[in-house]
Amino acid sequence: MSSASTSRKLAASLSVATAAFVVAVPIAASSTTAASAAEITSIADIQGTSDTSPLVNKTVTTSGQVTAVYAEGGLRGYTIQTAGTGGENDPTPGISDGLFIYSPDTVGSVHIGDYVEVTGTISEYHGLTQMTVAQGKIRQVPTRIIPVQPYKGAFPDTSAGREELESMLLQPTGNITVTDNFNTNRYGEIKLTSGTTPLRTATDVVAPGEAAKAYEAANAEKDFIVDDGATVDYTRGGKDIPLPYLSEQNPVRVGSAVTFTQPTVLLYSFDEWRLNPTEPITGASNPATIPATFTNTRTAAPEKVGGDYTIASFNVLNYFSTTGDELTGCTFYTDRAKNPITVNSGCDARGAANDENLKRQQDKIVAAINTMNTSILSLEEIENSAAFGKNRDEALNTLVAALNDDAGFERWKAVPSPEALPGQEDVIRTAFIYQDDQVQPQGDSEILLDSDAFNNARKPLAQTFEPVGSKVKGDEFVAIVNHFKSKGSGSGVNADQGDGQGASNADRKKQAQALVAFADQEKKENKTDNVVLLGDFNSYSKEDPMKILADAGYINIGDQFDAGYSYVYSGRQGSLDHVLASPSMFKQVTGADVWNINSVESIAFEYSRYNYNATNFYQPNAYRSSDHDPKVVGFNLRADAPISFTDVPGNSPFYSEIMWLAQSGITQGWDDGTFRPHDNISRGAMAAFFYRMAGEPEYNAPAQSKFSDVSTTHPFYKEISWMAEQGITTGWADGTFRPEAPVERAAMAAFFYRVAGSPHYVAPRSAEFSDVQPGGAFYKEISWMHSKGISTGWDDGTYRPADPIKRDAMAAFIYRYEHNVAGKK
Repeated sequence: MSSASTSRKLAASLSVATAAFVVAVPIAASSTTAASAAEITSIADIQGTSDTSPLVNKTVTTSGQVTAVYAEGGLRGYTIQTAGTGGENDPTPGISDGLFIYSPDTVGSVHIGDYVEVTGTISEYHGLTQMTVAQGKIRQVPTRIIPVQPYKGAFPDTSAGREELESMLLQPTGNITVTDNFNTNRYGEIKLTSGTTPLRTATDVVAPGEAAKAYEAANAEKDFIVDDGATVDYTRGGKDIPLPYLSEQNPVRVGSAVTFTQPTVLLYSFDEWRLNPTEPITGASNPATIPATFTNTRTAAPEKVGGDYTIASFNVLNYFSTTGDELTGCTFYTDRAKNPITVNSGCDARGAANDENLKRQQDKIVAAINTMNTSILSLEEIENSAAFGKNRDEALNTLVAALNDDAGFERWKAVPSPEALPGQEDVIRTAFIYQDDQVQPQGDSEILLDSDAFNNARKPLAQTFEPVGSKVKGDEFVAIVNHFKSKGSGSGVNADQGDGQGASNADRKKQAQALVAFADQEKKENKTDNVVLLGDFNSYSKEDPMKILADAGYINIGDQFDAGYSYVYSGRQGSLDHVLASPSMFKQVTGADVWNINSVESIAFEYSRYNYNATNFYQPNAYRSSDHDPKVVGFNLRADAPISFTDVPGNSPFYSEIMWLAQSGITQGWDDGTFRPHDNISRGAMAAFFYRMAGEPEYNAPAQSKFSDVSTTHPFYKEISWMAEQGITTGWADGTFRPEAPVERAAMAAFFYRVAGSPHYVAPRSAEFSDVQPGGAFYKEISWMHSKGISTGWDDGTYRPADPIKRDAMAAFIYRYEHNVAGKK
């Protein structure tokens, strides 16, 4: 199968054999009879110039070098490629020179490197051009050939480009990233995409509807699979075969960078383009035969989010202390020894089958929560023990006891259920736990009771908290945990509308509206404007329910702080889990992070897959303790000194960057509560900014100033001296620093370049800005700034190097530097 598209362009730097290099191919002994001396049809003629071979249902003879053999594992065939093709040599531009030979009769008689003549019938098998070869229709030809070389270059992003390489040997280069590993546990396949980031869920990026459809259509062209060269199901008939690719040391996470170290063959099956190793692999294969390596991106703990306090949301994936063996009617998922592991159906329990498996699940959840060590934690998908005739808080208290036992002291407490409860509830619920040496609940918790919006979901649970020992009115805040209706079912107005939001979106919109009203009620009752909404909203960031909350004034903290994404579904990464803050509460937020311990991990590491495969992947650690990732937020509670500026309203062009600058401690503004965004920033203030960006390192300024115009009593003497000693500034030739002078845009580029350590960088020969020419002052530094996305210049193509920097623009430059270069969130 091929395409009449533009011929592929191969990089000139590829390492291949020269066209004149000829070798003798070793010939394996063959018991097959010779094919008749028919006219040879080239593989390119078989593939043709469309996505269907022009020779379908025709019997032809062709020849080529064997590049891959799949004698075991279910593919029952091999690939051949026209001798001398691949690498830089492309005698048939736009047409594939490879062919899959389906031949259970002859696959056992060929070896990689053989040169063969085969006769068979051409067909299209679910999109793959193949030849079916019967016993006696193969001849191994002793000849001297130019061997096949793998194509090395970027993997094509289009189906047309991929069809040009169908069944050919290739070893992709460039940036490639894991975008899905859901089927790694079952079929030994890993979904990839070109670039450095996984594919995103459309409605986490763009609005639902036509924009989302277009975004996903573009996504669908980008992914491809690295496979195992087999059709084995490792969770069923292949349970006793060690699963390939995965291990505790090599978890193959979504977001992992991929490097191909061995050639593969590109095949098409099950509606996917697949890079197969040249022979089937398993977890017991020689590591040298594994075609790719993957970076291990696991982190031991969430990133620091600052603040005196932290709050987090964690969906604990059906944590049930009532196990299936306690109930009548439960059926179970079993391991390969037929031992029950988790509840399948037949009863209301949804978690572990027995105490042994509950402990496995609990150990992972405990490891995750105690490592997060947050002041307050909301929980979703924890058992509502009242559904089993027990105290409603039994499962919650069981988890808290396990957390404290692991910690070795009474670290955690649970917020008790309120007296007023819904008449009917789901078997799963939400809850709060907290550390009582940091915060204390004020009053009782409260569940939203007077709304029908949540009849098919978990009703919101509110609790007011304040810091331990607080004597300042206004430090209290209301936290409301949520778990909206899922996307999996719905009819009528709740049917999937095809706009990217899934089923039951109409109900989730009603739930968002009811939540806003509930939060307003809680604000009034508790006499505070400080509110945090958190939990599993089952809505991506750009969907209707999140817009309703945003229109009500709630700020998505994860989006504002670029915290990361909490969920992976169908090879797309996004966030269903959110932490939002009212404007007054947001002013006190210091940072946020999604700790990717679950969604990006293979399900093989989950307790529910214990002993499913010959390789037992279970470990009592935090990784794959759930299917959602926890989202952690840092904040301060200083009602007497909130972070806000009277002259920076929420609709200011650089509002988020200025607030981030303040929350990061880089600026405090003026005593009158202003930031003065349109003022020029002085060189002295710039020194202070850089010093704070560096974390205010210990530094003793010299007794004598280096600069004639900066006295030792200058407000920024220490920072200016530090900046000079770090080589960030040299001052002026006359020995001055000119601390009150504005920072010009050209000098600003030089400062950032030096702060970054003056990295090796070759500036482009052609100017990127019409007013900054090669060889001019700070040309290299300005070009580097542009390459890092710190400055984009003006719409008219100028940089304006002599213009002074305004304080709001400097906030944007620092924000971009810290995120794009320093790698902070």
